[in-house]
Amino acid sequence: RPVELSIPVYENWYANPVTRQTGLIPMPLPTSRLRGGHAMCVVGYGYDADDIAGGWFFILRNSWGAVDWGPQSPIQAGYGILPFLYVDHYGWEAFTGRL
Repeated sequence: RPVELSIPVYENWYANPVTRQTGLIPMPLPTSRLRGGHAMCVVGYGYDADDIAGGWFFILRNSWGAVDWGPQSPIQAGYGILPFLYVDHYGWEAFTGRL
C-alpha cells in the first residue's frame, strides 16, 4: 500500500537546482532554514550505501509534477529519493489507509 509522508522542507533542498532536477533530497544542513512542510507518497524503498546518508531510502512520488520536479530522477520523472535518516530525524507523520 502507498504511504503518505509529511516532512519539513528545508532551504538546502527546496532551492537546490540539482534536487529539483534529480529528486534526490539531501539531509538538512545545520544552517538550513525551514521553508515549510510537504506531503509526498512513498511508493517503494531501496539501498545505496555510496550516495545516500545511512544507505536506505524511500522512493517518493511528488505532487509537483514530472516536468517541474525530478525530470531527471534516477527512478522516473516526478519521483524522488529521501533517506530513511531524514524521516527518522525530521519526519512529522505517516499514514496509510485500507484500499
